[in-house]
Formats: sequence, C-alpha cells, structure tokens
Amino acid sequence: MVPIRSRLAVLMTAASLAAGALLLGGAGPSQAVFGAQTFPGLGLGPIPDGGAGCAPSPVTPLNVTFNVTGMPTGAASDVRITGLTFSPHHTRAGEVVAQLIAPNGAQQIIFGRTGATTSVSTGDNSDLAGPYSFADDAPDNWWVAAGSAGDTAAIPSGSYRSSAVGGAGATGAVTSLTSAFSGVTNLNGTWTLRFTDGCVGDTGAVTAVTLELAPKCAPFESAVVTGQAKVSTANAAVSTATTTGAAADAAAKDAAAALKKAKKKLTKAGKALKAATTSGQEVAIQKAKKKLAKAKKAFKKAKAAQAAALSTAAAAHQAVTSAQAAAIAAQAQLIAAQSALANCKST
Repeated sequence: MVPIRSRLAVLMTAASLAAGALLLGGAGPSQAVFGAQTFPGLGLGPIPDGGAGCAPSPVTPLNVTFNVTGMPTGAASDVRITGLTFSPHHTRAGEVVAQLIAPNGAQQIIFGRTGATTSVSTGDNSDLAGPYSFADDAPDNWWVAAGSAGDTAAIPSGSYRSSAVGGAGATGAVTSLTSAFSGVTNLNGTWTLRFTDGCVGDTGAVTAVTLELAPKCAPFESAVVTGQAKVSTANAAVSTATTTGAAADAAAKDAAAALKKAKKKLTKAGKALKAATTSGQEVAIQKAKKKLAKAKKAFKKAKAAQAAALSTAAAAHQAVTSAQAAAIAAQAQLIAAQSALANCKST
C-alpha cells in the first residue's frame, strides 16, 4: 500500500510569507478600488448662471476642492469621481462643463457641452441630478444616457466613463481619467472640480461629490491580498486531502486484514471438507460443504471490498498530490506578488 505523501512545508510557512496590505493615509478606504482613498468635496453650492446668449466665455465657475493628504509619491493607479449630486437639479446638462484639475495644473474634462455636435449647439436638454460616478472601468456612456433621458428628465444615476467636450464634430468619445493624470507624481495638495455654465437661464447646485485616488502600488497590494487568500485556500485543501487520504489508507488496511481473515476461514473450511470426505460421513460432508460455500462467499466479498478500498486510497493519494501542486503554485504566485509590491515601493 502506498503511504500518504508528506505535507508540504508551505502549510507551516504561508502565514509568515503572507504579509498584510499597506495601510494608507487619507480620508478613508474606498469600496470601489482596492487601496483607494476618498476625499470629500469642499465648497459645494450653486453653479453660477452662464452669460446671456450662451457667451463663449462663461461667468465665474463653481470650484469644488478636495484636500488630498497622506498619499505616497507616485502617479495614481486609479482616479475617479464618485457621488456627484445636483440638488436642485441643474436643467440643461448641455450647458455645463465639469473639469478635474490636479495640484500641478494637469486637467481633464469629466463631461462638457453634453450632446453638442456643432460649435453653436447648446447640447442636451436633460437635467443633471445624480448621484453620478465617473471612472475608467465604468460600464455606461454619458452621452448615450443623456440622449436617452429625454428633454424633461434627468440623466439616470449611474457609473459613467468621462467624455470629451462637445462642439463641432464631437461624438462624446470616452476618455481616461487615470491616464490624464499619469504625470502627477505628487498627489497631495488641492484638487479642483470646476463647473462652468455656458448659457443664461438654467441653474442648479452641486451638493455632494468625492474624489477617489488609488496609490501607484495599490494593484500590487491587491495582488498580495488575493495571493494570501489563494494560499490559505490551497493549504486548507491540502490538509483536507491529507486527512481524507489517511482515512482511506486506514480503510484499505482494515480491508486487507478482513481479506486475510476470510482467506484463513476459506482454507479451514476446505480442510474440513477434505476430512469429512475421507471419513465418508454424509452428514459431515454436507455440513462441511455449506461452510465452504459460506467461506467462499465471504472471501469473494472481502476481496471486492479490498479492491474498492485500494481504489479509494489511490484516488485520495492523487487528490493529495493535486492539492500539493496547487499549494505550491499559489505560494509561488504570492511570492511573486510580494516581490512586485516591494519593487513598486522601492521605485
């Protein structure tokens, strides 16, 4: 019988190798992106009404600011705007331009002149309500949602991609917030979300908005946490498979003992029949034959039981081998993730 293979040392070392993710400074952890920090908007309020006749140079904008602190050096791995809410609704979304500006002056349009495809168009008539989120992994298209909302309805609350500003030949093409700020290596400071109204007569106010920034090493931290979970799961599988294999080995050992016992009884019954036949006593012969038949049946049953037990044990050994291989792979992935995280921190 093949013995259970020894458990891997990984079962004993996983805990020491699986270090916790970094605790980052800021306004609190984000639920959207691993490691992201959230910064609430300050200076909320009404968006000043635009100039008469949709003047090309809007009046004073509303500048909502975010006081970003505690972020490590390096470009953000993710930039997003969440919870943007207008109350009261701002009528005519096409009049408003929302632009995010980093402390170093880098900037990106979140949305602007929505639905305007010519230089003189005032754009979409839908209202701005919210809450809205804008992120590179968002599922929805801002211009499509605005076009489907209708002139008297609000653009539905949801998660959208940022889009290029409207105007001559514009299509509302999606843009990347994170890429736009890839050159910002010092995330700390005052970020600004600037709202400008391009036409007179339609107003609204910003009542809530949050800036979310994920540090450059956040993806690697996420990979480490995921790797830790995989190692834990793989080690548990090895432990379970090993326990099951040990039980299968014990059952196979018991089956072998039962077969040996049945074989002895079969041999004894055969000898008894031979002795009875020699004596010529018919009653003894018939009795010996019955015992022999019973012993043969028991032996056949014990043999089948042993074969089944050996098969189960072999399958259990294979399960242990597979579980150990998975544990080794998970450990290697965790070590690679830890190395990548350490390299990210050092650069």
